Amino acid sequence: MRIVVLTCDKYNWLVPLFFHFLEKNWPDNPYPVDIITEKEPLDYKSVFYTHGDPWASGILNYINQAKDDKFLLIPEDYVIKSPVNTARVKKAEKLCSENIGCVRLNQPDKYFRFAQKTDVKGYREYPLDRPYSMSMQTAIRQKKYIKDVFRYGEDAWQAEIKGSQRLKGLKRKWRILWTKSAIIDYQAGGFMVAGRPRASVVKWVIENITKGGEK
Repeated sequence: MRIVVLTCDKYNWLVPLFFHFLEKNWPDNPYPVDIITEKEPLDYKSVFYTHGDPWASGILNYINQAKDDKFLLIPEDYVIKSPVNTARVKKAEKLCSENIGCVRLNQPDKYFRFAQKTDVKGYREYPLDRPYSMSMQTAIRQKKYIKDVFRYGEDAWQAEIKGSQRLKGLKRKWRILWTKSAIIDYQAGGFMVAGRPRASVVKWVIENITKGGEK
């Protein structure tokens, strides 16, 4: 499995902030990390450039050239706010197999009320015919699942809305599991909202970025 940080030229200034809190809260991360961005060069080890292709097109082009069959996708403005338990991530990775195409790692939100009981301890199953069955909340996804749900030419908003519609027709093929308690816990809604920094998250970042003597 690979972790894939999703960004773009407009918001790539958030990438160092993302990695600061990733490294602070997940120092024993065993997975390689790639970045998907547009055109502007980023000074990181592994960067995949979309050259301005639409959001979903860039992800599909990336996974088509990748050798891995599972990906933990996470947008760059999801500021991780608490320690990540590697053992729980590895369990989620293992669960993401066969007909379980997606395992959500984020803190349950208002849509969790649609999730149904399952025999998988610590998880509920999210129905594919409920709102935002396709969600860009942080999750582990199989390559085949991504190919079934994403489409070339779509932006992130279209991928969620139209992807959710496509999932309704895939109920016999795929399942989605959702953790009952956050595995990767980040600032709800992300750092940005409607193109502007979210005040509550900015405040949290300022208060926490130097805690423990870190800079």
